Amino acid sequence: MSIRVKGGLAAAKKVLGNVKIFDYMVNVGDAKSLIVHSASSTHFGQPKNIQEKAGVYEDTLRLSIGIEDIGDLIADLKQALDSII
Repeated sequence: MSIRVKGGLAAAKKVLGNVKIFDYMVNVGDAKSLIVHSASSTHFGQPKNIQEKAGVYEDTLRLSIGIEDIGDLIADLKQALDSII
């Protein structure tokens, strides 16, 4: 799942810094929930127009949901997103 956060790159980095359950990783296929900032990881170095064709923007975060309790994941993401309001 991908989300775009208001506030651009600074807001995306703040969310990354505030999640507690999600791991900031670029691998997928793990049983643990992951969060990725694709513009600075998997798509780093690609021209902006190529990134945007792939749906990757500075404010995009991609989530891979694992086996943790869904209520805990929602609460974690909510508190991280609330930090940018």
